[in-house]
Amino acid sequence: MLGLIGIACRAGRTAVGADAVRAAGRKGTLGALVVARDASDRARRRLGETGRAVPTASVGTRETLGRSVGRPVAALVGITDRELARRIVAVATERADGQDGTERPEEFRR
Repeated sequence: MLGLIGIACRAGRTAVGADAVRAAGRKGTLGALVVARDASDRARRRLGETGRAVPTASVGTRETLGRSVGRPVAALVGITDRELARRIVAVATERADGQDGTERPEEFRR
């Protein structure tokens, strides 16, 4: 899944950080939200309704998620490309269902 997030970033189809994710949500371009498992409650609260309006998946740590988008750390990454967002959600769903042999993520909702 981190590879797909990296592709979205290189294509310029991500919003990194709470402010950018909220802005994408207001524009109506947010297709999915990826949250680091160790993201702070404050970061999650800053999203407000935006975080509840799109499919959301939790992955890795802030450092792992940050590396996938070329930053030292990133707690929140919005995917603004609808097709990539759909694929990321599909991969997260497979992992949540245990179809790929990985453990179930702490949080995943659609």
